[in-house]
Amino acid sequence: DFDQNQTQHAIDYIKQHAKDEKPFFMDVNFFKMHNPNNPAKQFAGKSHLGRYSDSVLELDDNIGRIMDVIRAEAPDTIVITTADNGAWQDAYPDAGTHPFRGEKGSSFEAGWRVPGIMWWPNHIPAGVVYDEMMSHIDCWSTLASMVGITPPPHGAWKDNNGKPIYFDSIDNSAYILGKAPHSARTSWVYIDGENFEGVRF
Repeated sequence: DFDQNQTQHAIDYIKQHAKDEKPFFMDVNFFKMHNPNNPAKQFAGKSHLGRYSDSVLELDDNIGRIMDVIRAEAPDTIVITTADNGAWQDAYPDAGTHPFRGEKGSSFEAGWRVPGIMWWPNHIPAGVVYDEMMSHIDCWSTLASMVGITPPPHGAWKDNNGKPIYFDSIDNSAYILGKAPHSARTSWVYIDGENFEGVRF
């Protein structure tokens, strides 16, 4: 199973680099929970609620195995668990559900509102729930600020054609660390690559 192999590679990487002089960065992208969900053998039928729920158990187990190693080997690590889009409703029952309008691929809230869990012991308050807006792109400036790195100013980096690169990233570290009552992000513009699809404020 790809996810289980990826989990083991992540565990091996953490153990190898936890004591390095430089901090490590790791991006783990599981296939679960993307349909078709085919749970590993030891999880098939375990939930008694179908393949999707079996796969949720598998995902939880894989994340738990990685977290166990982080707690033991690199406890001063920032961990983010999130999803790249909302539930794929027309794939039900091999998909998640939600109470919002729309689904994956739509410009409605259900297409974009996803869980985001951040963990950093002794820095991010435990058990706190934040409901205000933040984008994955804000992780760039937010994490940079949290670890003492200054991101390049807009347009300072160039692409392969010499054109400036603009990072539309907002530093939301004060909100995440419990030092500000509100999110620094107050709006979001959704463009699907070519077409304007919606805006939220």
